[in-house]
Amino acid sequence: MSEDYHEVSNYIELTEIYNNKISIFDQLWEEYKIDIKQDLS
Repeated sequence: MSEDYHEVSNYIELTEIYNNKISIFDQLWEEYKIDIKQDLS
């Protein structure tokens, strides 16, 4: 039981880290697109 719980909590932790990285990437990508538009105009 405690083994399973440990696995699950590790998985949740990794998922949160992954989601944070994704949202940071999204932010950077949005800023990058805005920069590109300004350069093009």
